[in-house]
Amino acid sequence: MGFETIKDQDVAVRMLRTALSKRRLAHGYLFEGPESVGKQLTAVTFAKAVNCEELSDDSCDMCASCLRTDDGKHPDVTVIEPVKAGRIIHVKAMSELIEHAVLKPYRGKYRVAIIVAAERMNASAANKFLKTLEEPPGNSLFVLVSDSPDQLPATITSRCQRVKFHPLTAHTIEALLVRERSLTPERARVISVLAQGQVGKAFELADSEKREFVTKLVADLTERRDPLLIAQAFLARLKAERDQLKGSLKSDEPPSETDSEELAERREAYYAGLFRKEVLSYLDLLRAWYRDMLVFSGTGVNDHLWNLDLAGVVAQQARHYAASDIEAKLEELERAEMLLESNVKEDRVFRELFYWLAESRARSAHLR
Repeated sequence: MGFETIKDQDVAVRMLRTALSKRRLAHGYLFEGPESVGKQLTAVTFAKAVNCEELSDDSCDMCASCLRTDDGKHPDVTVIEPVKAGRIIHVKAMSELIEHAVLKPYRGKYRVAIIVAAERMNASAANKFLKTLEEPPGNSLFVLVSDSPDQLPATITSRCQRVKFHPLTAHTIEALLVRERSLTPERARVISVLAQGQVGKAFELADSEKREFVTKLVADLTERRDPLLIAQAFLARLKAERDQLKGSLKSDEPPSETDSEELAERREAYYAGLFRKEVLSYLDLLRAWYRDMLVFSGTGVNDHLWNLDLAGVVAQQARHYAASDIEAKLEELERAEMLLESNVKEDRVFRELFYWLAESRARSAHLR
């Protein structure tokens, strides 16, 4: 119930409950930390607790106010998030949110506005929001949720109470995987380490064969098989996943004429975000594998490997490279993610990436 459902975020929860109990609430909060660690769940719980009819420092999850918030129907709680394929929060959405926030609370004690992926505000939206944050309405709270707070303007972050969230413990994720996905403790333990504290990533690994695919992919690269063919197979897999997401979008119940444009934008943004996560999850798995190769190359032992169940394979592949060349491959993965975040086409990014991952020497060695 309430904040009890938030795992491994004791400092954040304690800070919020203290503010609630003393009614010393800031007008702006920034919930920052890695993806899938409970920031958005905490934001909704906080919104419920602010207007709860039964409790002063938590949500009861039973009163009319809490139930309406859970259903997304509370007149005093608004949530906005990025729309369209570019996953941007536009000034129009921000203006509507602010118009709602400045009104007197209709049913509760406060108007609460939750801005998901706040770093995706464009310049116009950020400027609009900043003006409101500088002179906030009396009974309004703004909760910004962000995986990348460094991408927010400093003028906004400096006016918010920053609440830091941290990766979940491997023990918490392992228990969730055993309970929710019926995994064996051994498999759950490996995935809990690979997930690096992010429960969404853990469930994705448990529900897919991505790890097995990446393991074979790295083996092909280590054996110096044609990187162009490897890239083609990988891009074909991405295309199949994109088509599957598009298919699920088309199968959704069509919206009514009055809200079709808004819902279409939200759906487009939702599925664009899902596909982006799919692509980045492959980079994360590749990064974890080469990280293990580097660790083994430097230590010669298995104790600190993330892919512990495949330690023998990691050790065998690590012997093909110098440590400096493994480091260069990790740099190539970072570069690929940067290019994807800059909206460079996947075809170009992965053809180039796999070429350099298949090379025994670093890019810099070829440029000498």
